[in-house]
Order: sequence, then structure tokens, then C-alpha cells
Amino acid sequence: MKRREPKVRPASLLQIDKKGVIRYVDVHDINKRPRLEDLTKALQNLQD
Repeated sequence: MKRREPKVRPASLLQIDKKGVIRYVDVHDINKRPRLEDLTKALQNLQD
């Protein structure tokens, strides 16, 4: 019997500005939360 390796299921967060330009991408394992500090900083950068 062949053993199957567990698949990693990625989750992504994209930040797109008003012009449709991707400004932030975060791809991580679905079982791990992204760092709140990184998300907050990305949102602050979008306002500048």
C-alpha cells in the first residue's frame, strides 16, 4: 500500500489598491495565522 504525503493547503491574502495594483501578498499554511503586525503595516502603507 502506498502512503500518501499530507498536502499543504495554502491560504492567501492580497491587498489591491484603487487602481487594481497588487500591493501586498501573503501566502501561508491554512493552519497558521498570519502575523497581525504584518497585516497592519501593509494596510498603513496603503494609506500613505
